[in-house]
Amino acid sequence: MVNIVSARGPVSASGASGVPGVLVVLACSPPLCPHVEFGVSAVLSTPVSLTWVAQPSRPGQLYAALEWRSSAGTAGRLAGRLRGIGPIVFEVVEGPAIGCDSERYSFTPELGLHRASISANGDVMVGESALRALLDRPASERFAALEPRAAAYLVPRMVTANLETANAFYDEALRLGHEGLMAKALDSPYMPGNRGKLWFKIKPAETVDCVIVAADRGSGRRRGWLSNYHLAVADGVGGFAPVGKTFKGLTDKEFTEMTSRLKELELADDGYTVTVRPEVVVEVAYNEIQRSPQYSSGFALRFARITRIRDDKSPEQITTLTELQSLYDRQFTAKSRREI
Repeated sequence: MVNIVSARGPVSASGASGVPGVLVVLACSPPLCPHVEFGVSAVLSTPVSLTWVAQPSRPGQLYAALEWRSSAGTAGRLAGRLRGIGPIVFEVVEGPAIGCDSERYSFTPELGLHRASISANGDVMVGESALRALLDRPASERFAALEPRAAAYLVPRMVTANLETANAFYDEALRLGHEGLMAKALDSPYMPGNRGKLWFKIKPAETVDCVIVAADRGSGRRRGWLSNYHLAVADGVGGFAPVGKTFKGLTDKEFTEMTSRLKELELADDGYTVTVRPEVVVEVAYNEIQRSPQYSSGFALRFARITRIRDDKSPEQITTLTELQSLYDRQFTAKSRREI
């Protein structure tokens, strides 16, 4: 028995038993509408005439909807029949039956047919065994499984051995306002919260020139060195404004040489921090400039690391607080280009 209700009311009724289902044709060109009706009629074994209305989001395309009650599996048979008609977009949903989950079939010419089990709230459900089987596969296989089913929800990605192609992809990401790219090993397993060296962030390395105004004594393998350097920029009024600390970037040899150098510039020593004359200029890379109440400058360099010791520069030539403010503001100019 089948009970059918279209957008314009009951078409045929042979009782109200069976599994409920809904067909929504989201986009169909007028010449294909009779083919859709013929295919639906063949699956449901009863004549069906749909009410077609204009689809506002796709000029020239039509929309129709149909509800039915029939045997379990009708949605799958409808999806299989309609997918071969031509370039239409449709969705078929069938309610749960004894021993069967609710099902949703979605079809677009670009992505093909996707089937999913759905909850009473309409959420797509994936079985634990299917998830575990996929999570144990390398990244290349996980992406291959996702792309035909969820391409619209995946971030753009590329696998290439061509440097020019990779650079163009990188430049486009920056143009859109992203920080950069994430490179992932194709054979990497799924490891939540523990990526090790299987993922690498690729982004422009911004640098500023700072002066060292103090240094903390190191511990562990850095014991005996002045190795945590207090960084500052020129405040514009003859002084210096602190913007953070770093112990990253120098080799053991450079730590040793810097310790000797800073001790010669010592102004005060409280047993942990040695304040020095601001004469040593260093080039500092960072991931981001953040607002910070901790420093009098109002800013902090996130993940700061020394890239060079700038013996060719004097403290009068370092980055100013005004310049740092401009760099901070420029971050938001880039981020505002993102489509949210």
